[in-house]
Amino acid sequence: MGNGTLITASVEAALGPAARRGLRVLAHHRHLHRPDHPDDEARVWLGNHELGGVGQLLAQQRGVPREALNPVTGHTVARLLTALHGGPELRTAVPGPQGLPGGYPARVTRRRVELDLPYGLTLSDAVACNERLTFAEGVRIDPDGDVHFSPSLREGLRPHLPQLCEGFSGAGTARAAARMWHAAQALRRREDPADAVYARGSADGVGTPRGGVTSARPQGTLDAHSRSHAHSCAHSRAHSHPHRLRLDLQFE
Repeated sequence: MGNGTLITASVEAALGPAARRGLRVLAHHRHLHRPDHPDDEARVWLGNHELGGVGQLLAQQRGVPREALNPVTGHTVARLLTALHGGPELRTAVPGPQGLPGGYPARVTRRRVELDLPYGLTLSDAVACNERLTFAEGVRIDPDGDVHFSPSLREGLRPHLPQLCEGFSGAGTARAAARMWHAAQALRRREDPADAVYARGSADGVGTPRGGVTSARPQGTLDAHSRSHAHSCAHSRAHSHPHRLRLDLQFE
């Protein structure tokens, strides 16, 4: 829960509350920033009518520092959990429904999450869009669930994650995610000790964050570039294969 849900909330804020019932958004982690090519922009529908000018709808959200968006993400997650536990039906974008890669429009009701694709958008087209955007970030997930990195990303990760820079198997997702988490924290401590968030918990027996929220301060360095791609890979991988990472959310 996060990227697509946040993007949907941002579009909803731009369009106004009247858009809430019929809003459908196909979005990916990459859409937190303006894509390099307009054809790779997030897609938005009201009912079955696709809207143009999506970049303008998302301009305000993209202009806000990432750490300032954490409360918004928390609010969107609370709305989703409320709907799952019997609250009002929610239409939003969710990550990995039915184990699919990326984010998809969905209807969330009591204990149910159902795909809510607009008329004219096939599931295969939606999956292909998410896979293309993941590949653009230097990550490829093969049919067996194994993760492969592009040459440039491998070299960017090598100084920080030498055990993972050549990729990892589907069965090793939880351990890979834990290593990525610790590497990201080490990089944050090096850039700014106040920017590191420590959390406790486990993912299949390996220490990872529980309910942890990290601020993603935009940086132009190789370290930040590697960190962002590693996080994206763990997120995509966790939602696209049966060996999915389990996260325990704890509200304290």
